Amino acid sequence: MQAIGGKLRVENSFISSNGTFDATGGGIYLSAGASLDAVYLTMFDNIAAAGNPFSVACDADPEKETVTVRNSLAINKGGNTMCDDATIQTSAWSDPVPGTTNMTMTFVGSEQYLAEDPVSDGVYRPIAGTVLGSLATRKNCDPLVDFDGDARPEAESASDYAGADRPAL
Repeated sequence: MQAIGGKLRVENSFISSNGTFDATGGGIYLSAGASLDAVYLTMFDNIAAAGNPFSVACDADPEKETVTVRNSLAINKGGNTMCDDATIQTSAWSDPVPGTTNMTMTFVGSEQYLAEDPVSDGVYRPIAGTVLGSLATRKNCDPLVDFDGDARPEAESASDYAGADRPAL
């Protein structure tokens, strides 16, 4: 996915297995001052050229791209996950220093938390009862259902599963 200028909002979505080791793009590539606002997003196994972020990459142009990611997962084989100065909250990602409201999740360790859907390519479902179930914190502007229609908590500040999907209860 690429955004050249403007604003991109992504919610309840999967961006999985994109990019090549020859390109700077990874899962999402921002340029020309584009901004990304992502909530309940699962980015998994995206790749990019060495030295570039694998999940969300920002161009080196003089315009400043901005990234805000909340209640999401950004898991790839390397630790270089997001553009510099990205704001990440209540999410799991492959950064070794995730911040106080986030958790580190390595690609190799992700099988403890996520299971690949046997039918839908690129869909990685959270395993019920894991810490992912209390990682996200709902805001009133958040969607009331996950990507396949399962209800999310309605109350402001309620705990929820991070990422695009939550187990059907």
